[in-house]
Amino acid sequence: METKRQATTTRKWKWKENPPPLSIPVKVPSPALRHKNRVKHEAPEHFDKPLPGLEAQPCILEGRRNHPLQSNSDPSLSSSSASQSGSTAKKCKCEKANKTPREIILPVRYTFLSEQQIREVLVKWVSNKPSFLKSAARQMTFTCVNSIIVYIYRLETFSETRSVYLQQEPYEDCVLDKPIKGWHMSLWDIPTAPSHMFTNEVKKVRIPHTDQIKTCLECHGTKWVPCSECQSSGRVRCPACQGCGTIRFGIPCLVCHGKQLVICMQCKGEAKMFCTLCNGRGLTCYFQELKAEFKSTVHEHVSTRVEVPRHLVATATGEILLDYNDKLVTPITTFSEVDINRVSRMFVRISKTIAGPACRILRQRHHLKAVPFTTVYFRWRTHVGHFYLYGIEESIHCTDYPQKNTTCLPICF
Repeated sequence: METKRQATTTRKWKWKENPPPLSIPVKVPSPALRHKNRVKHEAPEHFDKPLPGLEAQPCILEGRRNHPLQSNSDPSLSSSSASQSGSTAKKCKCEKANKTPREIILPVRYTFLSEQQIREVLVKWVSNKPSFLKSAARQMTFTCVNSIIVYIYRLETFSETRSVYLQQEPYEDCVLDKPIKGWHMSLWDIPTAPSHMFTNEVKKVRIPHTDQIKTCLECHGTKWVPCSECQSSGRVRCPACQGCGTIRFGIPCLVCHGKQLVICMQCKGEAKMFCTLCNGRGLTCYFQELKAEFKSTVHEHVSTRVEVPRHLVATATGEILLDYNDKLVTPITTFSEVDINRVSRMFVRISKTIAGPACRILRQRHHLKAVPFTTVYFRWRTHVGHFYLYGIEESIHCTDYPQKNTTCLPICF
């Protein structure tokens, strides 16, 4: 037993003096066992000493020395790396700040049609026109083809205008919302919102604490008004004999019995009627009503270098290059067409004049569309004309296309 204890003590002493090299595998206890014996055992002393064999690997030591987190590393290197990272972060922030949604304008991806493709579209269009010559579309010669991109820019301003009106309704013995002394509500303090943005509508809201009971102005509190049908007489002209009293050959009228007048059916002969304004109560309730009018004002501009039919371009389909809305938009400044940038600045300046004490701007929207437009001049035999091919759907508009000769049918004897 003593020899075994001496052997174990010498073995422990050798472990502390000469720790094992890196190449010797060390048995690592399981996580559960480490957690169980964490309080009982302290860390070995050789963990604080450099491991043998590490000096023989200069690449590892060089990497440790040059690591920015090491305390003995060069301070100039760490400061330069920090400054570079800071400048990179600032540059990214500046780029993100300059790249706002209003500047993201998509490029035009439409490619113009060739003459063969234009002829195929024309033949397809003529096939749906019974009075047009189909052979002319196949045989005509295209003398000139002009293809351009037409830009349609639209600035839409959605505004709200508020006004107050005095309204009245019959008093129905209900609880009144009477005025409160010292209480005042501004025109814009009343909550109301549009149902849909950029849609015209009118909303009416009853202003609280404005109810007042007053005498009816129509009947002056008497609950009755004169009958307008019989002029307060209770009698009207007989509709059967038109007030003559007789029908034919001196025969008395069977309706009025020759009296020429009958009882007024509107007032039942009373010569007066219930007041419709107060429902025969003599009192009306006056209150203030807020009228909120939501209106969308559109400024549109068609930018093109040649003269094109505006009614065709306005309804044509195209590519949406920009569709951006905000509470208050800024003008477009980075588009390739200078005319669009100039018009955008002008429209934004004009839209600001809408706002006032009783009107405010809720939302604005930029809309930029590119419409392909092609003008084709043709010749067929002695006939000369032109047609337009426009939009992504390749619609055709032609007013001087060759038509069939329409002759009258032979007369049948």
